[in-house]
Parts: sequence; C-alpha cells; structure tokens
Amino acid sequence: MTARDQWLEKGFAVLAAEGFRAVTIERLCAEMGLSKGSFYHHFGGVPGFEAALLEHFEAVETQRYVDAAEADPTASARQRLDRLRAAVVADGDRAAALEVAVRAWAAQDEAARAALERIDGRRLSYLESLFVELTDGGREARDLARTVYLLLLGSFHVLPPVPVVEVGRLWDRALDTLGELPDVLPSGPA
Repeated sequence: MTARDQWLEKGFAVLAAEGFRAVTIERLCAEMGLSKGSFYHHFGGVPGFEAALLEHFEAVETQRYVDAAEADPTASARQRLDRLRAAVVADGDRAAALEVAVRAWAAQDEAARAALERIDGRRLSYLESLFVELTDGGREARDLARTVYLLLLGSFHVLPPVPVVEVGRLWDRALDTLGELPDVLPSGPA
C-alpha cells in the first residue's frame, strides 16, 4: 500500500468511527506518526485530501464491488448479482459505518454531495444493467435495482443497524419474491 493510500485508509477509519469533522490533518498526522509535510506532499491541502478521499471511496466502495461481480465475463446476470451480494456481505459492518459517515458528510458539504450523487448513479446504473438481463427491462429493472439498493442503504440507517449478513439474506429474499408478486398497485409515471 502506498503512503497516499495509507493516508486515505486512515481517513476512512476516522471518518467511519467519528464522522468527517474528526478527520483533521493534526489527527491523521498524530495517528500515523507522519508530518504535515507528507500530507501536503500527497494532497496539497485539505480540499485535495477530501477530493481524494471521495475518489478513493468510489473506487473502494463501488468499483471494487463491480470488479468482483464482473470477474468472470461468462457469468450470467444472476451469478454476477450473487457475487455482488457476497462481496458486500463479506465486507461486513466496516463498509456500513463508512457509508453512513459519507452520507452524513454529503448532507453538509456540496462537494461530497456531488460525489455521492455520482456514486449513487453509478451503483444504480450497474444494478439496473444486471436486472435488465434478468427481466423485460425498463421500469421493472429500474424498480428492482432501486429496491435492492434502498434495502442495503436503509439497513445501515436503522437503529440498531441490521447486521450485514442479515442484509444478504434479505437481499436474496427480495430477489426471489419481487419478480413473483403481482402488480397490485396502479402504475405511476416511470
């Protein structure tokens, strides 16, 4: 792991444990035993670090999961979806705490909000692409993608949080039953 990545991982740890206001240069330097000069060398300042932290969040908490799901190019959409679920569950509660902290940060910071909107868009787009292959596409694929994504995110925000292993079970149950339910509600706008 590079020194830059170590700064970012330490930022993640503090962010997940105590929120974005606790992520300060002084705190990171003290916990890592490094100088402010090293911090400024890698990031140029706090705005550069925050931008890098959000980019790293996207790579670690989005692209890494997509890469895991897409590891076998011959896999079916259901197999890729199952691999995606397995990767999310394997990360456990650390990823959940980080997700909650980034969302709290985005609620108070415009740059974090813009980054999270892009990240949410990428995640939903990927899920929808899998569901397009499993359904007739269109609204059904979009609805299933949103349902699974909201199930995951919502599980992080209830108190006490739903254990990630339980989320995996609920994810499977939702996938097994959602497509089988009759459309009992009138259709609204897509």
